[in-house]
Amino acid sequence: MEVLLAFSLVTNSRKLLSMAQSPDDIHSVHGIRALNAIMLLMSHKSMALFFHPYINRTTMTEALGKPWTVIARAASLYTDPFIMMSGLLTTYSLLRHLSRDQSINIKNEYISRVLRLVPTLGALILFCTFVLPILGSGPQWNLVVRHHAEVCKTSWWRNLLFIHNYFGFKNMCLTHTHHIGIDTQLFALSPLLVWGIWKWPKPGLFALFLLAAASTGLRFYATYIRQLNLFVYFGNPVSQMFETADYSYILPSHRFTVYAMGVSLGYGLWHWGKEFKLKTSQLTLGWFIAICMLYQSMVSPAKMGDRAYIYN
Repeated sequence: MEVLLAFSLVTNSRKLLSMAQSPDDIHSVHGIRALNAIMLLMSHKSMALFFHPYINRTTMTEALGKPWTVIARAASLYTDPFIMMSGLLTTYSLLRHLSRDQSINIKNEYISRVLRLVPTLGALILFCTFVLPILGSGPQWNLVVRHHAEVCKTSWWRNLLFIHNYFGFKNMCLTHTHHIGIDTQLFALSPLLVWGIWKWPKPGLFALFLLAAASTGLRFYATYIRQLNLFVYFGNPVSQMFETADYSYILPSHRFTVYAMGVSLGYGLWHWGKEFKLKTSQLTLGWFIAICMLYQSMVSPAKMGDRAYIYN
């Protein structure tokens, strides 16, 4: 009966729209997820505009060169919070298991993740490969839809093994699923990381810091040597955007830093408890640092949208 209820529209609608909160819920995560999901949706929708056959591309170019377009040009920033939240929630959950059972059943953790992801991912691949191509037509349809369907016919198995992010965007089935590959590979490391922090807190956190620093160094090195760009500047060649994705953006070794932030935050929530209160001075300092970082990451790069901007 429970298997049938899993497909019930009424039951699932109630669960989806329910406002009930679990005592173990971390409420702030929902706000972070919602805000970044909205920003990510806006960014991807704005990118799709470039596929439209504009009559007056000069006017379109001038409009998209305004400072406010940094909201879309900074799209790569909006995926980092999801990696951070993954590290946070995974760490918090595993530490609770360790506190209760003194061990982690790694096999069950891996099997549970595979069973949650593979059926849905497999259904998505089947739909986008064989059904979506016949649902529409038009001058841009083959370029966007059929091309990716053909790629999936030969490389679908990489997605189901969660290794598709190592083969580059051009050879990737369903490029929008690259995040699943990154997250799953980082999740595979999480039991070892969490166990080390739980067993030896100070050395474990220090080792986590060193790994995060190494990840940051790798990303800086790749960006400097290959002249990659994390923001889409005016006149940004598509080839350079692909290189940025292939050699940095979709590699877990380059995204580990934000995952480590999530692991550290998850450990802090478990160690001090969710009811831990910050002092007013701590809150003020935190907001000041956050606003400075927001300015540096969102306002400062706004000049990159100007037609006169030269990437350096």
